[in-house]
Amino acid sequence: MAVKFKHKETGLFFCKAKGLSTDKSYGEYKSRERFLNRHLSKRGRIYESATEKQKVDWIGKTYADEFEIVEV
Repeated sequence: MAVKFKHKETGLFFCKAKGLSTDKSYGEYKSRERFLNRHLSKRGRIYESATEKQKVDWIGKTYADEFEIVEV
């Protein structure tokens, strides 16, 4: 079973941006928009398995509720 994290609003998948600084460095102004632009893609990242707790750890508490776990 392989899974992806799908964003509920846009339908795009979570894909952690590599080599970029964390979203915290931009402050509160437009932080959600920056997060979505940097960490969503059409393909996303595929995981062998994932739980709700792992989703929160990998995506972060702030944005984890916006994603659902989808089997691929």
